[in-house]
Order: sequence, then C-alpha cells, then structure tokens
Amino acid sequence: MAKTILAALAGLILAAPASAAPAGFVAAVRGMAEVSSAGSDSFTLATVDREISEGDSVRTGRYAWAKILLTDDTTIALDEESELLFDKLVVGGG
Repeated sequence: MAKTILAALAGLILAAPASAAPAGFVAAVRGMAEVSSAGSDSFTLATVDREISEGDSVRTGRYAWAKILLTDDTTIALDEESELLFDKLVVGGG
C-alpha cells in the first residue's frame, strides 16, 4: 500500500530570500525514485544533485528510498512507496 505525504511546507523557514531558486536537491537515492516537475504529469528518474523546487513531487517505489537536502540543511527522507509534493515553500522570515 502506497503511503502519500502531501507536504505543505508552509512552516518551513529557509535561509534564502524568496525567488525561483531551487529549494533543495536529491542528496541520495536507492532503487526506483522519480521526480515530477511543477505542472507536469510525468515522472523521470531521480538522480543525485537533481534540483527540487516548489511544485515538484518526489516518489519512491517498492524497496526504494530517497533523501532530499533543502537549502537550510534540512534533510527529508522518503521511505519506500512514498510520495512528497513540495506544494508551498515559505522562504525567509516573513
């Protein structure tokens, strides 16, 4: 059974000012992990150093995992059969 996590990371404060800059990147991956860019219905294989921005989704398959490192050094670990949507990112102290 797939676990779905919809992350409205509105409470997450990042150190950089608001912009279209990436919020983080794929730091590690094992097995089948995929990324979908904002506004896209298709997924591509996640690779180390792949940038993650607001609106992107990351999902993992069976026996797979992925780690995302955000610009403030927060690490997000996705276990097998998970999906994370970076719906809303609040950047800065505002």
